[in-house]
Amino acid sequence: MGVHSAPMTELLSRRSGLLRWSLAGAVGLALHGVALWWVFPADDSAAVVAAPEAVVMIDLPPEPELPPLESVEQAAVEEIQEAPPEDVAAVPLEPEAVETIQSVEELAEALPEPVETPPSEPEMLPPSEVAIPLPPPPPPEMVETAEVKPKSEPKKTERRKAEPRKQPEVTPPADAQAAGAGAGRQVADALAAYRSSVRRAIVGKRRASDADGATGRATVSLSIGRDGSIIGLSVGGSAAVSAAAERLIRRVGAFPPVPDSLDAPFKVTVPIEFKKD
Repeated sequence: MGVHSAPMTELLSRRSGLLRWSLAGAVGLALHGVALWWVFPADDSAAVVAAPEAVVMIDLPPEPELPPLESVEQAAVEEIQEAPPEDVAAVPLEPEAVETIQSVEELAEALPEPVETPPSEPEMLPPSEVAIPLPPPPPPEMVETAEVKPKSEPKKTERRKAEPRKQPEVTPPADAQAAGAGAGRQVADALAAYRSSVRRAIVGKRRASDADGATGRATVSLSIGRDGSIIGLSVGGSAAVSAAAERLIRRVGAFPPVPDSLDAPFKVTVPIEFKKD
């Protein structure tokens, strides 16, 4: 294909050159005509018309006779066929290289095919057989022992307890004993007399309507001041009997003064019995 394209490009280049020259001549003629028209005025147009136009002749080279396209292609094919083929010299291999190649092939054939061996599983030891290194025992602590001397026990001193001295019993004289006995008897008599006066005061203020039909016993505890006024009052018993006894004590109001031989406030407990008539 490359042999056929070379003559064709040469022909085309020649034809394009002739065309370029023809176009250049035509352009030159046109430019000359424009120049003549510009130089001569319009009034002298008749003279210009009368005079014959000057024609510029350009000698063009004759077109070369091109051989037909078929003959060119045939000639190119004949040239390709007539070109003798180049002789390719065979490079002989060195005998050493041939020998090494043969020896490598023989070794490859002689070697046995590799046998795939399965990977061996690691042996798992039971937990009891695994030896765990123990830390070395700590060195024994050096304890300095000091000799302890026995302390001498202090001598026990026996102390004799001093026996208390017996004081001689003092017997009061007969007059003093009689006086003490007489004073105690007076206090007891005063106490009994004052209790009787308290009971008489309560009974003297008692009325039949106090019980209001209730029957039973009420226990009245009194605390009487030195002047005989009632300081404290508490009544025990049923509700109806307690209310009747409290109304009775409030009606008494005050008792006789407490004698000097007795402690004040004077405390006394008086039972009050309520019965139906």
